[in-house]
Amino acid sequence: MNRIPSILQSLGNAGPCPTIEWRGVVCHVGHPTQAAKARFEIAVVEAEKRLVKQQLRDGWISRAIHDEKIEACIARVESGDHRTGGPLWERYSSGDCSQVGDVLFVWSLLTDRHPDLSVADAVEICADCRVDVRLAIACLIPHSDVAKQSSETDAMPPGAVARAYRFNPLDLYEMFCLEPYAWHPSEYATLTDYQIEHQYIRSNRKRAEQIERDRKGLPPLMEPGRPDESEAYVPKRDMVNGLMKDGWKVADAEKCHADYTEKWIAAYGPVPVTS
Repeated sequence: MNRIPSILQSLGNAGPCPTIEWRGVVCHVGHPTQAAKARFEIAVVEAEKRLVKQQLRDGWISRAIHDEKIEACIARVESGDHRTGGPLWERYSSGDCSQVGDVLFVWSLLTDRHPDLSVADAVEICADCRVDVRLAIACLIPHSDVAKQSSETDAMPPGAVARAYRFNPLDLYEMFCLEPYAWHPSEYATLTDYQIEHQYIRSNRKRAEQIERDRKGLPPLMEPGRPDESEAYVPKRDMVNGLMKDGWKVADAEKCHADYTEKWIAAYGPVPVTS
């Protein structure tokens, strides 16, 4: 399987999104952002409540048992069971209610561009446009393998919800509240888990590791599978000038080298001697 992300997955909500034509209407399937994750958590709670109310209407439980179950549902929500990774969340993402969870997941993506779309509409979209839904999810979620479909009636590849919504937002938002980001919640809400992990957390960790290796005089970090494994993650002054020299005349490159060195000394002091 090709593990290199697409530009669509890298751009996330800043880029375009797949579409599904349903009953003459073009529906835009949004990216699995933090805002969509929050909608999924709310939908899980609503689904649990609807299940209990449906049991009462169908005569499966008495009013007293209904009230007990509603109180139990409230207690689970207060304890955080509905949050990403919680027991109630897992029940709908990969447990015995995963088929319902698949529909709620599609609804959480569609309502980014179609806020008035109901869960009932999402049920019909998943039933009427199964192939289109699967293709849209494959485009949006990194490493989603449509070929591993367990059933021709399923709307999504197995585990799609867990791959899209992996992190508890509160565990990560603290990092974005601090420097150098200092992001407002409305900005953080637009990021997908994939962007947070690969474009912020991993890149920051690699940069910190490379800076530490430079401090200790160790060789640069390498990443297997990169187009050019000879370059370090953190660009060095000589590397920048080398790239300029490859595309420009030598005289231009030498002038740029001198300008860069002058600005470096003005900002940071004498240029360190590197091997």
